[in-house]
Amino acid sequence: MIKDMCSTADEVTLRCGGRPLDQSWAGLLVFTKATTLSVRGLTSSRALSSVPQWMAAKSDTTGGNRHLPNITSLVLDLGVCDGVPVGLDGPGTLLGTLDRLTTVSLTRLPNLGVAAFCLSQLPPTAKLESVKVQTRASVCSSEVLAISDCARYPHIASMTVEVINSNTMSGLASGVALIAAVRPATVCLKATVYLTSLHDREGGEGREAEFRREVEQCIDQAEKAHYGLIADLSRAGDDDDDDEEGYPPRVELQLVRLPTHS
Repeated sequence: MIKDMCSTADEVTLRCGGRPLDQSWAGLLVFTKATTLSVRGLTSSRALSSVPQWMAAKSDTTGGNRHLPNITSLVLDLGVCDGVPVGLDGPGTLLGTLDRLTTVSLTRLPNLGVAAFCLSQLPPTAKLESVKVQTRASVCSSEVLAISDCARYPHIASMTVEVINSNTMSGLASGVALIAAVRPATVCLKATVYLTSLHDREGGEGREAEFRREVEQCIDQAEKAHYGLIADLSRAGDDDDDDEEGYPPRVELQLVRLPTHS
């Protein structure tokens, strides 16, 4: 009965935590028709180790995942706050077998370095149509992991990077660093940054002017990484909580990768 249910399911949710399923389940859990995989509950290093290693087994005929052969959409909820990145013996190994992916969503990231790591674990031959990355700066430490531009990343047609509730502009710079490493064809970079993180400068310039200066610096960094600006929809806003009509400052940059000449 379990085997029949698995063979007809169109979506699989892997909830992490506790002990990994025993090898005896491997013959039953084969989701041949499933196209969506959601991995949730990755809130600690212990949860990371709960992903069964046998789920990353490859097919002898196709080379793809034996238990999840037709997954095209992946959702990873990575609320890991103890500083432990996704290990090769857990989700990282599983990611490397999902060779038919077209869409990826990475949510609740502690920082964008984790996003770079996860994307580097995907098969480099994958052709991703859409990637969405979201990090909530208030959830964990604002420290950013190193983002390697030497890793092999799959081709990404469109990518959205969103930093929520940032108290500094460093999240915006990290977004540009991620883009420069992963090299998607088109990008939408979003960030909510409270003006209280900025300081009034001498000469009467307020936080709004400093906000604009930081955005321009971000655009300059993107241009150095060979990205052109399509649209700048950023707004300084008003982070006064007492103002009912106020709205938080928001960065939104639409970018396109420019051709490079060797």
